[in-house]
Amino acid sequence: MSESFFMSNMCPQVPALNRGIWTRLEDAVRKWAIEADTLWVISGPMLEANMPELPSGVAIPKAFWKVVYDPFPVPKCAAFILPQAGYTGSFWDFAVAVDEVERRTGIDVLPSIADNLEEELERMVARSNQWQ
Repeated sequence: MSESFFMSNMCPQVPALNRGIWTRLEDAVRKWAIEADTLWVISGPMLEANMPELPSGVAIPKAFWKVVYDPFPVPKCAAFILPQAGYTGSFWDFAVAVDEVERRTGIDVLPSIADNLEEELERMVARSNQWQ
């Protein structure tokens, strides 16, 4: 874990997000990882033009995204876009299709999955009962 604590691997999150809904999502992902055979987790900031900046010039994203892919036994995906606003409800309120993350970021999040499976998984919005 210490290998990830570099300034180049950090992005500003307001405390309400970092200590709240983002933490709850990360805790859920850790639980899913323990229960799963294999789990892919991809996340990052939602970058856009004219983002506010810290005095140092570091841009402050308005939201962060996370995609979770569980290939076994039946492939499934969950994707989330969480605003910096520090919402206090469930992260499931921010579930979106992977297609939405890709549309807003310009990133092909799951490029190594077979195209027919990728297309099917990426257009669905996950529900909490699929991940319990």
